[in-house]
Amino acid sequence: MIQESGGRPLTFSVPLPCLTRAYKITPTSRMSKNIFGEDVARYIIGIASAGDVENRELGLFGSFTESFKQTYHISKLTVLSIAKMIQGTISSKNLGGPIMIAEMAGQQVRQGTTSFVFFIALLSINLAIINFLPIPVLDGGHILFFLIEAVTGRPVKTRTREIAQQAGIFILVMLMIFVFYNDITRIFFS
Repeated sequence: MIQESGGRPLTFSVPLPCLTRAYKITPTSRMSKNIFGEDVARYIIGIASAGDVENRELGLFGSFTESFKQTYHISKLTVLSIAKMIQGTISSKNLGGPIMIAEMAGQQVRQGTTSFVFFIALLSINLAIINFLPIPVLDGGHILFFLIEAVTGRPVKTRTREIAQQAGIFILVMLMIFVFYNDITRIFFS
């Protein structure tokens, strides 16, 4: 509500023991960084979230609806992150491998079961999206070959597929080396 105000005055009702008081507060614009590290103007009124978590009972249908909404939101954020990393907006030092995943899993376990389960879901969604990238060794690469076959009416030549598979394996090995490098430098040099 504060972000969407555009700096217009907002009225807040504060319930007190005997009455409810209304306060008119005008949000001010402040530069801050978003989750991608980009500078953005945010409207604030001088309060912040306490970080308390509220559990809601959603029921079976509500749970399915919320899970699809969250999956969509995380998927969109992951694709946007990959695009911003390719553009150079986000540093590739944010990529992490098994060591970073283990550290983050440990942090989530300390915060509680709900945080850990959410982290596992986040990790699963990220892996699914990465699997659909059009890299020949991954499922996305196979889908790409099938699309080419559907458009041209004939399968991609075996030699072309072999070269693409080798290039895909090379890309994945280089990515693995890079994330291990990031993990090791994060541990020893930060």
